[in-house]
Amino acid sequence: MCIRDRINFGFRVDNLFGNDWQFNHMHGFADNAFALNEFPGFDLAQVYGEVHLPWLTKGGVDVRGGRFYTTLGYEVVTAIGRPLLSVPYMFNYGQPFTHWGVLTTIHVNDRINWLNGLVNGYDRWVDTSYKWNYLGGWTWTSKNGKANFAQSYIWGPNQ
Repeated sequence: MCIRDRINFGFRVDNLFGNDWQFNHMHGFADNAFALNEFPGFDLAQVYGEVHLPWLTKGGVDVRGGRFYTTLGYEVVTAIGRPLLSVPYMFNYGQPFTHWGVLTTIHVNDRINWLNGLVNGYDRWVDTSYKWNYLGGWTWTSKNGKANFAQSYIWGPNQ
């Protein structure tokens, strides 16, 4: 039996220690715990639960809820996912880092995924005054896995 043919649960917690915590920080969560521009710092980079449901398509659907890294932008928080060791201006000021909400990934087939979600803006902790946003997109991977394309978008206000 293939792992995609059954329901699977998972939980993930990523911690960010050191100087970069302030760039990834989610406003509204432990805002005054650490001084800005000081080395020691901590941020819960990701904390979410995820379930795989073998429904709708052969590949099934993944449902993620909590705080997770964004699907938007070219640069990512983790250094191993960046093309360069240094980070450009766009990384710090031009894109979100994380979202709080729910994201579904529908595996249309082995090469195409469709993303849909509701998020509380970006880089924000839970607050009832925030407006919900739609986060969506799709990904495509070539047959040999050497080429891929991704398009993501967010629609709604960032408070």
